Amino acid sequence: MNYLIDTNVLLVYLEGEQLLDQDIIRKIESEENTIYISAASLWEIAIKSSMGKVQLKRGFEETLALVTTSREWKIMEIRPKHLTVLHSLPFHHSDPFDRLILAQSMAEGIELLHTDPVFDSYRMM
Repeated sequence: MNYLIDTNVLLVYLEGEQLLDQDIIRKIESEENTIYISAASLWEIAIKSSMGKVQLKRGFEETLALVTTSREWKIMEIRPKHLTVLHSLPFHHSDPFDRLILAQSMAEGIELLHTDPVFDSYRMM
């Protein structure tokens, strides 16, 4: 199965905090699943880390290397079809990174692993 994980799930998972639902952890760690990380998540982490809004135990460079060199995870680039879906989304959520990650999930037809209940507002689409 294919999954895209949002930035918050990625950071909580990488930081080793036990705040994630066990089902999400199982999906991330299953060798049968392909896990995608959005380029938007990397961009968001870079911006928020440089502003001091996100504290990374490993630091930015090590965290970036961990994600981008992982054999288990694939980076999902931003494609025109993602932007087309993004453009059509209602504004249940105003965070531009989350909206783009959601649009990627919808455009690719893969499940988004998230912890933010606002994403559930889009399920009817």
